[in-house]
Amino acid sequence: MKKLLLVFLISLCLNINAQTVDIDFLVTDGYWPLLSIHVGLDSTATNGLDPQLGEYPLPLFEGFGAVFDISQYTGTTTRIIKDYRYAPSFPYTGITVHRLGWQLSIPWGIAFTMYYNFPSSVTANITDEFGGMFFNETLSDSGSFTVPNNLITWAKLTMYYNNVIPVELTSFTTSVLQNEKAVQLNWTTATETNNSGFAVERISIENLKSEFRNSNRTEIGFVPGFGTTTEPKSYSFIDEEVTTGTYKYRLKQIDYDGSFEY
Repeated sequence: MKKLLLVFLISLCLNINAQTVDIDFLVTDGYWPLLSIHVGLDSTATNGLDPQLGEYPLPLFEGFGAVFDISQYTGTTTRIIKDYRYAPSFPYTGITVHRLGWQLSIPWGIAFTMYYNFPSSVTANITDEFGGMFFNETLSDSGSFTVPNNLITWAKLTMYYNNVIPVELTSFTTSVLQNEKAVQLNWTTATETNNSGFAVERISIENLKSEFRNSNRTEIGFVPGFGTTTEPKSYSFIDEEVTTGTYKYRLKQIDYDGSFEY
């Protein structure tokens, strides 16, 4: 019987004419599996809801949850897990401010913790909603931050971008090679700046559900980039180490100075 490989098809560029910088936080209260929330920059983003970037309103939740609140922009209580802001062009230097909220699954449980892994061109600051009375922390490189007072449920997250440059990805697709029992990844770029190349990462959906942190993702290969170019470029990679299952792939684009974007 022929085995069926179920492949999770993902697109890293929802708008072909857009450039996106995505910053992923993993958050937990210690009793609930980690959730992923995102901030970043995009050339099509607004201060309100941007469905084309995956920003959707969420209902009130039970148990643990973490959201960004954009009520000041929409006029109503609007909670989302992705909050991108407008960048007119790249390289981009600027500041964005986000209202971050959370709810613990156990009322008097362990405090809210967030994990981060920033490129070298990004830093952040997180303060409590009382202006830093209980915490005022600078975030850089990679690490974690735990809110010291679990009675606090809102914070101000300020993101600092310093000359950040994304690679303009125009497509990212997968296809199953049934005869070879393999998966082929194809992606294209419109422009590149100091692009050393792409590390290809994979995780099975089963591991994604049961575990957390980027260490569970396996780096399965590296494809060299074209440095700096304004001409479209095409890339391809074949993953031969797969069995029946569902997989999620992502690209880690690495600059010559070691900075990177997912």
